[in-house]
Parts: sequence; C-alpha cells; structure tokens
Amino acid sequence: MTPQKEIVQLTAELVAFRTTADRPDQIRACLEYIKAYLADTPLIVQEFKLLGKPGLVISFSRGKQQELLLNGHIDVVDGFDTQFTVTKKGNQLYGRGTNDMKASVATMLVLLRRIALRGRKPRVALLLVSDEETGGTGTCELARRGYLGDFVIVGEQTKLRIETKHKGHLAVRVTAYGASSHASRPWLGSNAIEKLIKQLARIHAEIPQATRSNKWLPTVNVTSFVSLSPSNVTPSKAEMVLDIRTTEEWSNRRILNVLKRLKFKVTKLHDGAMLKNKRKDSHIRALRRIADRVVGKKRKYVKSCGSTDARFFSARGIPVVSFGSTGGKHHTGSEYVEIDALGKFYRILESYIRQHVQSYAT
Repeated sequence: MTPQKEIVQLTAELVAFRTTADRPDQIRACLEYIKAYLADTPLIVQEFKLLGKPGLVISFSRGKQQELLLNGHIDVVDGFDTQFTVTKKGNQLYGRGTNDMKASVATMLVLLRRIALRGRKPRVALLLVSDEETGGTGTCELARRGYLGDFVIVGEQTKLRIETKHKGHLAVRVTAYGASSHASRPWLGSNAIEKLIKQLARIHAEIPQATRSNKWLPTVNVTSFVSLSPSNVTPSKAEMVLDIRTTEEWSNRRILNVLKRLKFKVTKLHDGAMLKNKRKDSHIRALRRIADRVVGKKRKYVKSCGSTDARFFSARGIPVVSFGSTGGKHHTGSEYVEIDALGKFYRILESYIRQHVQSYAT
C-alpha cells in the first residue's frame, strides 16, 4: 500500500471516532486505536493526562528535547452524524476533522510508523493532544514541562503554505445587570440585555474591526448571548461571550485595558499569544525549499486570523510553523481535505527529516 492510500484509510478510521469535548470515551478510544496502529513498531508511546485531557507522546527514543517536534490534535468540534463517516468525492475526502486535523495526524502517524519499520531512530517526536479546540492546555503544559524541539511543525491545514504568524486570541465574558419588572411595564425595570447591546456598540466604536479587504485588524465577535429570565420578565442579568482576535498594535493587554476603561464587568476566559517567527530562520527556509520542490511552485509565507497550538512554542522563542495539506470549510458541514495534497505533505515531511534531522542517519 502506498503512503497516500494508507493515509486516506487511516484518516477515515480516525474520523469515525466522535472525539468532541463532551465525549471523553471516544477520545480515549481514538487514542487506544492509535496505540494499536503503532503496536508492531519500536516506537515509544507514552500516555499522559493533563487537567483531565489525555494524549500521547510518540517518539523513537526517550527524551523530551527533539531535533524536530510534530504536533497535532485529535479533538474536533461536533457535527452531523453523517460527518463521522468519510465520503470520497474525486480528489476530496469529506468528514468532520478531515481538514482540522485528523488527516494531518494520519499523515504524521503513517510517516513515523514507516520510518520506525526501516530501523531508523531520528530525534523526532509527535505530540498528540485532545483539547486544542477548547484552549490547548495539553500542548501548553507539555511545552512547559520541556517537550520541545529545535524546530516545531504543527500540522494545521495551510494549503501547503508555511504559516509563520497568526493573531492572538482573547475570550471574555461581559456581564450586565439591570432590574426586573413585568415585561408589560418595562419603565419599572432596567433591561440588562439592552445594556449589553449598548456596551457592544461602545466596544465596536473603540476597537477597529477587520474586514475582508483588511484582515490584519482585531475582531470582536459575539459568540454567546444569554439571559435566563422568563419571557414575560424584564431581565435583570445578561451575559455575552466575546471572541477577540488580536494583533501587534491591538494586543490582548490593550484590548483588556479598553474594556476596563469602559467600566464593564469582564471575566477573562482565554488569553492566547500571537504566533511570531523570523522568516529567515534556517529551519523554516529549509522546509520552504523542500515544499517548493515537491509542489513544483514557490510556497508562500502566510499569516492567519485564527490561532493554533504553535503559539506555545513561539512564546518560548522556538521556531515553529503551522504547515499542512490542502482542504477547507473546517467547522462546517462541508469540511474536506484534498487527497493528492496529503501525499505531497507526506513527502515534504519525509524529505525534511531525511535531509535536515541529523540523527536520521545514525
């Protein structure tokens, strides 16, 4: 079986596990399946559980510091029942997690397995976590505990372009209080929802918003809006959750200071750093040269409006990129990945290890 066919098969098998945050049994079952897939190799598979979230460290030899560290996550956002069975249409695989990011995980697993069966023992490891979609605590804690590399590749889908930069991520809960009254007599109360709406307008007036034509500005997006009042009662309390993406100019700290100055009641839920790199780093340039050759076209350095677990390594000054296959529509009902790009992704990673991981030759 060719590597590409094995990747497609393993992707379908991994997608079948409904590894959402509210299904820890499915997460455990998926990790057990991965362990069984690697059981006939000399690879060292270490299990961990950090803040209740399990994962695996897969390596050729013991030791936390590697020449190359690969990173991936098996958790997905929920979807329709039909999405957990992969559908193949031409050059595309459809299913929940194909793009984000079980196809990348499958590619890295197939690669490490094949290298191990050749008897090679390069200083390469794969960190697999199960909480990237809910904050990335696993990768953050592993990095803090010393699981690091001279270079790190996070397998998020990038259309085989090299992502060297992404926005920071801030999530906050804003709470407003009013006074209840019968809904037919609003003048006797104070509507907390209306207060939140006014607060949101003030936030948007203070903080510029990215647009399709100017993406490198912050975004403040309401992702939850809740009041528990009965339908015939003026609400005395309401909350909204804001997903905020930040830039160099509009940093997490600056935006929190704006919210503080506006005197809103704010609870910080998540505070994630930007991904930053020096594009002239030798590891990044080497990866780009190989990608150029395999794809047959010059690969771009790109930056993203989203965020990934790459930020935890960037914060420690380690060169790290997000780099993965071609796909699209993640977190939607039409999520897909392109099959031929998976083969190219495999060849790029394999060539990088063979050419630039010195311990591969020993």
